[in-house]
Amino acid sequence: MVLKAVIDAGRMWLAVSAVVFAVIGAWYYLRVIKAMYFDPPEGADAMPSRDAGISFGLSANGLAQLGLGLYWGPLIAWCLRAFA
Repeated sequence: MVLKAVIDAGRMWLAVSAVVFAVIGAWYYLRVIKAMYFDPPEGADAMPSRDAGISFGLSANGLAQLGLGLYWGPLIAWCLRAFA
């Protein structure tokens, strides 16, 4: 809709440059996705070793995020009381 509005306004050069830059941006983002999901990992030690402390920290963070995501009401009320 934005490109249609730009073309209707008579700014064809702006629409063409927007499409060119969108294609360039998509190319960069698609390269990252390709590297993440389709390319094999580099080196034999591509996966880090499991550490109990890191596993505990990531688990606690995930549970806190899940808890605050589902029960955000008390947190918001606490923040509103703090800034009132």
